[in-house]
Amino acid sequence: MSAHILDELFKLYNQRDFVKAYLALQDVLKTHPQSGDLYVMWAELEIKVNGNFFRAEELLEKAKKLGFSEEFRFYYDGVHGDLMLERGQYDEAIKDFERSVAVEPDVNGLIMLGQALSAADEDRAITVWQEVLDKDPKNCLAYIFLAKEAEKRNNSIEALALVQQAEELNPSDSDELFETGRVYHSLSEYSKALEFYFKAEKVGYKDKGDLYSAIASCYLGSGDYTNALGFAERAVEIDPDNGYAREVLNSCRESNRDE
Repeated sequence: MSAHILDELFKLYNQRDFVKAYLALQDVLKTHPQSGDLYVMWAELEIKVNGNFFRAEELLEKAKKLGFSEEFRFYYDGVHGDLMLERGQYDEAIKDFERSVAVEPDVNGLIMLGQALSAADEDRAITVWQEVLDKDPKNCLAYIFLAKEAEKRNNSIEALALVQQAEELNPSDSDELFETGRVYHSLSEYSKALEFYFKAEKVGYKDKGDLYSAIASCYLGSGDYTNALGFAERAVEIDPDNGYAREVLNSCRESNRDE
């Protein structure tokens, strides 16, 4: 497989045009069906485009069976770290991401490491997010997660300033929009949180169970019990196994009874 083909795929990926990269990859696989490197890339794009972690795990297994180049080892570790992070296996995720960024300390790898550390080691997470900003001073996610770390330390003033910096960067990715909403939500800025949650929905945020639960929780916090109940019911209908959705729904029902 020519280096030109991979360069074109990575160009689309780095432009965050994941759907085009995904479609282009499917065309390349028709002529290179035994390339383990491409299956590693497919696994990551399966997560980015479809949010399908189960399928991504199958694709990584396929990549292992076919064999992939040493240059793709860091890429494999990064995708495997994504899977561990999704399962809540933070220690394993951190190990994967650390191996990945040791070989290729790019912004995307550092972002994934930062997200894993945010759930397990807040001090190290802050250091990693600062490193992201050193490499990319306009990285929206770094400001969002630094705002989350400030909020965890009960520093609401710093958290608000950081999330406002993120907002000034005009987040457009669905994850960025949702996470911006979550920070405003945690600061009880319900109208701002709803603004970003609905923007995330408009651009296709995939986890509708969490999204509608968060919207319901915002309405609940602002005293709009009718909308709160409606969105909570939608969240449970879409994702009946979502514990957060059920918790919000129960709170909405209690509030409607007390009204």
